[in-house]
Formats: sequence, C-alpha cells, structure tokens
Amino acid sequence: MSVSQTVMGFLDRSGVDFDLVVHRRTGSSSETARLAKIPPSKLAKAVLLVEPEEYVLAVVPASRRVNPYALRELLDRDPLVIADESDMPFIFRDCERGALPVVGPAFGLTTVIDDALLHRRELYFEAGDHEHLVHIAGSEFERLMADQPHGPISY
Repeated sequence: MSVSQTVMGFLDRSGVDFDLVVHRRTGSSSETARLAKIPPSKLAKAVLLVEPEEYVLAVVPASRRVNPYALRELLDRDPLVIADESDMPFIFRDCERGALPVVGPAFGLTTVIDDALLHRRELYFEAGDHEHLVHIAGSEFERLMADQPHGPISY
C-alpha cells in the first residue's frame, strides 16, 4: 500500500503546503521518529478511541500518551476507550493497519488536538502507510485543524 489518497486529497483541497518524507518501514511511532531523524515531539500520532455513540481521534506528540480522563473532561462525554484494531480498516479504508493519519476530518471523525502540538514550527504525521510522513508547517496544521477541539490531553 502507499500513501492514503484520502489524506492527499484532503490536504490538496485544503490548499495546504506539505511534502512527503520517505523512511524505512516501521512498526511504531518511536521507531519512525528515530529512523526519520525527527524528534518524537515533532511527530504527531493518532489514537482512535470509541464511546458508545461514535469514534474520536486523539492527536498527541509521539513522545506522549493520551490521557483518557482529560479527553473525557474536555469533550464532556462518557468514558472513551481505545478502539479495537479490527474497527480501523472500516474507517481508514485506504490506510495500512496501524498507520493512522492525524487528519480525522478527512475521514469524518471528530479530532481532538493536544495543546502540546500547537504553535510548533513544523510537524510530521503518518501519510497512511508505514513508509511516508507528511511534513507540514505548524501554522498550516493549525489552520487545517482550526475547527477541531483542542486541550491538554496527553501526559
């Protein structure tokens, strides 16, 4: 599989300036950061969560973890739990399993951005496979995700 056409189309339609970074195939965000020679704090990772009614995508730096209690409080919702991996192919149809892009709106998902990712000079995130990252200016990322909720959701 290659980069997600859903992600590429979303970025193009949004008029976002970005480039792709190629790296050796990896199995984790920490390994991706290491092989791509990117500080983990600049690599945004997505975590798919579910509540009884809907899926929510949480986006945090690769160096951090989602705080489900902070997320619950921010969204004022029932407890969210990490979605089962078997649900992911139905949502992220053109993405490899485990290579979740952070642009949830491209897939119709509410996406919560961790405040630790705001006001960065640049960010990287999965392009939908395990071999490509989207490299984007922090200001472009903020513009792209401006209508999504954000808050301190990681530790």
